[in-house]
Amino acid sequence: MTKIIQDVIGIIESELAITFKKDSFNYSRFITHLRHLIQRQVRDQQIFSDNSELYSTVRLQYPKVAACVDKIDAYFEKEYHWKYSDEEKLYLIMHINRVCAEN
Repeated sequence: MTKIIQDVIGIIESELAITFKKDSFNYSRFITHLRHLIQRQVRDQQIFSDNSELYSTVRLQYPKVAACVDKIDAYFEKEYHWKYSDEEKLYLIMHINRVCAEN
């Protein structure tokens, strides 16, 4: 799990040209979310709901973060053959955007 988290942080920092404030509350929340995301994938317990309209809206509102999440999704698929629901990607966009807002 540590390698996956480090790889995802590397993707985000590279794609969005940021450096995380690793002592911040939002960073801790993001890491917690990422750990749970990975655990849900390993247990095949992804979150599914009818938030497709919200996902589309958030993608349009935060296109750079959404493109970053697409890269993370591609990494997960290439390295681990994991595919994430739009709901999971929605939460990733929101958490990453919150952390980016601190920088």
